[in-house]
Amino acid sequence: MTQMQIVILAAGCVVFYMYVRYRVAKLFQPFRMGLLDRAEKLLRSSNLSEDDRRAVENGLDMAYSVRAAWMLALGLLPLAIYSLACRIFRGRKETMVKKRPHSRELNQFTGALIVSILASSPLAAFVFLHVFILGCVILPTTMYTLRAAVRWATSDISIGNFKSDVLKHNH
Repeated sequence: MTQMQIVILAAGCVVFYMYVRYRVAKLFQPFRMGLLDRAEKLLRSSNLSEDDRRAVENGLDMAYSVRAAWMLALGLLPLAIYSLACRIFRGRKETMVKKRPHSRELNQFTGALIVSILASSPLAAFVFLHVFILGCVILPTTMYTLRAAVRWATSDISIGNFKSDVLKHNH
């Protein structure tokens, strides 16, 4: 293959990817509007806690984030391994789960947010799906870790010196 053929092939791949990205964004636009409707209903609620309100607002900031899509894709398996290691070495703690108002709506919002974020980058979504399937086969904590990661990324909780604000700066 000559150098010119490689350049043409690379340019063709970039153009094809941009077309796929455009089509996926257009396909998921009604779904993203539904995400906005869910967020609006949650934010209008008077008994939504301040932490949940911030999580919904931060989630909306990340709904179109390519950086957040790649962080979900590449960060899921390491977080699942870390979560499993913590459970093994610390033991399983019995915790009382408090029923929060709007927990069903918040879970639906979180699921829709994950899909919306991944729709921002088809390649990241492809990587995410493969890592997620691999993680579910290897580690039983992958689904729990995914929810925890999204909750962490949409909150103002800091872990060490790393804050979730990193995810919000892609616009």
